[in-house]
Amino acid sequence: MWDNVDIILFRLFLALIFSGLIGYEREVSESNAGLKTHILVAIGSTIVALMQVEITQYVREIGLANPLGPMNVTSDASRLIAQVVSGIGFLGAGTIIVTKSNISGLTTAASIWAVASIGLALGMGFYPIAVFGFLFVILTLFIFKRFVNVNRSYSIIVKYMGGAPTLKEIKVTLDSLDFKYELLSYNSDIFVDYVIRENVFKIKNKSTDFQGIMAKLSNIENIISVERSDLHI
Repeated sequence: MWDNVDIILFRLFLALIFSGLIGYEREVSESNAGLKTHILVAIGSTIVALMQVEITQYVREIGLANPLGPMNVTSDASRLIAQVVSGIGFLGAGTIIVTKSNISGLTTAASIWAVASIGLALGMGFYPIAVFGFLFVILTLFIFKRFVNVNRSYSIIVKYMGGAPTLKEIKVTLDSLDFKYELLSYNSDIFVDYVIRENVFKIKNKSTDFQGIMAKLSNIENIISVERSDLHI
């Protein structure tokens, strides 16, 4: 093993550099897992892959040294790696945050899984796979994010009292703001002496100013609340 120290250090160093750059992008984006997490995941997976290589080599040497020994001395070259792949899923799930109106952390969870895969490739000595995999991950995180503009929609949840007259005022107000919207759902909560209605409107341009919408709708009588949701119904 000590004969391969230079190879071990080189692979760990590459894991540090590759995961560090990916983690830096996540850190700048203020994600739930940043620089240190990505580096640790990559180095850990590289160590596991290095161990798997050493175990496989050790078992092979035992077999060659004892050709007349038991024939059932084998090593599954994918067992440790498979455990890393499945285990990283639990770590990635911990970065995903779901609230009533938003979901975040999916990109970070995917990047953690990606750096683990890069670490495994480096540990096994599959340099082309690791290098090209790293380049594609960086391309996705840095380039696509900044130059591919996806005009996504979001929804607003409006709770109010007053029935049809208030709903008419809401629609008139939205029409006056000059953007496209769509009524997605209409619900009513009936109490003893009053009814609270909830409408969900889909705003078809994510760049539309939510604060401006909220300010206008809040001026309508009987409006209880206006909330934004990035979850698609």
